[in-house]
Amino acid sequence: MNLLSEENDAKTPSVSARRPALRPYGVLIVTGVPDNYRVLVNKYYFDWFNENVLARAGRALGLALWRGGDQAVIDGVLVNGSVGALGWFAGRARWIQSGFLYSYAFWMIVGLVLLLGWFLFRV
Repeated sequence: MNLLSEENDAKTPSVSARRPALRPYGVLIVTGVPDNYRVLVNKYYFDWFNENVLARAGRALGLALWRGGDQAVIDGVLVNGSVGALGWFAGRARWIQSGFLYSYAFWMIVGLVLLLGWFLFRV
């Protein structure tokens, strides 16, 4: 015997015969339980959580790393700091490099005396 045959339809009462006031699930959700409908329409609030919590935290972390890491450390200390240190060192070296031969000979003798003094008094 086939379950989908017409004789089975005649023997089994239909859903509307058993529960005549049965409504579609969407209507039941909207009218019967409004909180469930709100949760389902808002997709369990996953989009809200993603936009307001995770994305905002990610933007704040990115901003902090950009300001603290990129601007302060990389641009401030490494790039501008090395340029400043090189400029300071070049300003001091400018006094040593005058272009005169006697000046170069004098600084070579000073360096030789310092090197010999370091070797002799290095106990």
